[in-house]
Amino acid sequence: MSGIILIHRAVPRGVSRSRNTESVNPAEQTDAAVAAMVAAEAGELLLAVREEVGFYDSYDLGDAGDRRANVLILKRLAELRPGDAVLSEEAADDRSRVHADRVWIVDPVDGTREFSMAGHADWAVHIALWQRDGTPEGSITDAAVALPAVGEVYRTDTVQAPPPRRDGPIRITASSYRPPAVLWWLREHLDMRWSGSARRAPRRWRWCAATSTPTSMPAGSGSGIRRHPPAWCRPPACTPHGWVGRR
Repeated sequence: MSGIILIHRAVPRGVSRSRNTESVNPAEQTDAAVAAMVAAEAGELLLAVREEVGFYDSYDLGDAGDRRANVLILKRLAELRPGDAVLSEEAADDRSRVHADRVWIVDPVDGTREFSMAGHADWAVHIALWQRDGTPEGSITDAAVALPAVGEVYRTDTVQAPPPRRDGPIRITASSYRPPAVLWWLREHLDMRWSGSARRAPRRWRWCAATSTPTSMPAGSGSGIRRHPPAWCRPPACTPHGWVGRR
């Protein structure tokens, strides 16, 4: 996939849209169209879940969004592409997919944490189709990304090349919740400018036994073995090498 293009802007809340999908033969729809349509439907559902559940309990909201969007996506793909396998982040993995020629790869809510926070629009619905193409790896042939909170869906069947990159530092943005450790290494080797809170790096990296995963930890904060970890001790940005001296 070398690019994406805006194909849909959601209608304002409270205004219904007729999808008119009953008269369309699923076999006549392209895979990219199916991905875009299902992503848009899941996005509309997620906006409704936000309204229904509210933001009082972020865990309840996140769980409801993940679960209900996943059910909708699996149902729609089964209707529109009944012979295909599906790998979803929110469903048990059916290992028979490894023998399938077509596998839909789904993340019902990419950014569950942001989805669960009022005022955040930086979450998405991801739907992609992998197909066996004669090579050992196969390839992603069609995909769609819905950004429900800003009313947009992007798809791969009509591609526009991005404009040439402007001179100057490479601008990098990363999750404020899970900035990968490789960012600090890249910063030392490339002309980079970071956007967002990921640039506020901890002084040390260390394993946190409370979560069984490597986590960020300020220098001099103790052994990292805590029954109830403090706010800064959580699974985001990590490295599997224990202490790593980084600025």
